[in-house]
Amino acid sequence: MPHISGVLNALARLARGPRAGERLDPARFLAHAARLAAKAPAPAGLWLSVIAEAPPAGWPKGGPAELVLRDPRAPWCEARSRARAPFVARLDPGGRLTPHAAQRIAATLAAHPEAEALYTDEVIADARGRPREIVLKPAFDPVLLQAFDYFGRLAVYRRERVAALGGFGQGDHELALRVAAEAAPGAILHLPYPAYIGPPRASPFAIPALGPPPGGWPRVNVVIPSRDAPELIGAALASLFERTDYPDFDVTVVDNGSTDPATLALYRSYAGPRFRVEIRPAPFNFSRAVNRGVALSQGPFVLLLNNDIEAIEPGWLKEMVACLAYPNTGIVGAKLLYPDRTLQHAGVIAGLGGYAGHWHVGRPESEPGPQGRLAARQSLSVVTGACMLVSRACFEALGGFDEETFPVAYNDVDFCLRAGRAGWRAVWTPFARLVHHESASRGSDETPENRARFARDKAALQARHATDAYEDRAYNPWASRSHSDPWPMARASLPPPRA
Repeated sequence: MPHISGVLNALARLARGPRAGERLDPARFLAHAARLAAKAPAPAGLWLSVIAEAPPAGWPKGGPAELVLRDPRAPWCEARSRARAPFVARLDPGGRLTPHAAQRIAATLAAHPEAEALYTDEVIADARGRPREIVLKPAFDPVLLQAFDYFGRLAVYRRERVAALGGFGQGDHELALRVAAEAAPGAILHLPYPAYIGPPRASPFAIPALGPPPGGWPRVNVVIPSRDAPELIGAALASLFERTDYPDFDVTVVDNGSTDPATLALYRSYAGPRFRVEIRPAPFNFSRAVNRGVALSQGPFVLLLNNDIEAIEPGWLKEMVACLAYPNTGIVGAKLLYPDRTLQHAGVIAGLGGYAGHWHVGRPESEPGPQGRLAARQSLSVVTGACMLVSRACFEALGGFDEETFPVAYNDVDFCLRAGRAGWRAVWTPFARLVHHESASRGSDETPENRARFARDKAALQARHATDAYEDRAYNPWASRSHSDPWPMARASLPPPRA
């Protein structure tokens, strides 16, 4: 009886829940996460004291969390003094914990005795309390935290630490910044579980102003691999020398065989102490050109720049250099736009598409991204080599770009991932904007003559960095990997906490 069989199969699929990788709307996502969490063990004992002004709907009885009611007329320290658990959190009016949230938080804290703070993913609800949006967050990023309180509506802190820093009364963002400033590496955890649901709340941005390093703006050596294409390289050079207000830079063009008279005349027109060109006929190898250009220069910082990049505002290079002040930063990337002013580069996510890909590509220039992150400086695992500022210390420590394995594609991904493993930070800033005529000079990777080479580069990336299973810290493990605009997807199991 095929009809009955089909019904039974449908019921079985419903009982099992969605397939791993399936796109989920907010309500189904929350139900799916709760179904996975129900199977996970929880520790015994009291781990979390939640301070609220009124009992939230559906508060569970017993378990690892207690509710501490606060009189809104009393100071926060009064409620905190009645908390018994080693960790505390507060709930805004209208917010509540989702099913199994307390157990997941307690299990994470029990497994990480070094933890000083923990934040979770969350669910935004409509006026009737129904899930409307899923907020998927990155792993801990002190650069992003300076811009806004991305920890969100449920931040859990060690009770003794909150007391030592003055309590909850100082405001969520200030408390998060103070805890982060004193926390040891690995002591702030992201729990990728939608543990909070509540109404929307604006998180005001406080973008810190960055200025010149002590001693003034350092020398930057700009390295541009190129060949012929006088219109492209001409526009790039003009935007550097005529539109960029950085006071101390020089340009080295590494040319692999220009013969166009217009290009050669262009080079002659820029001859001087701030411009050099080396012409060596050879097949195009971006990594080799980069390494050669760095070897020809001597400054403390090198800007790798494609010949199809145009600066559109004067202060972009100052912004990039200023971002090197963030701790352990060796790489800085910029916001690149297509000529039609849609997004070309707002960072690269390792593992996207099984390899690495630009997220939010093709979206409007004003695209805010998740939590408004595309309007803030932040740490990323990878930024494009089309416009990449690198400290010479970082470049030399890594041995430069890999000329043999990644001659054309994914050399920037490989370099950034190696840098991250070596302890260097890569920062992306939206306050350095340039236009990128992507691959205009080298050609598309999808042309027949380049497909075999591109396939080799992809295979090499997966072999070296396991990008088919890579968990990028700047991305969320619940987010899809098949498209540049992430959406919540089903998983076979709960993702682990991240330090």
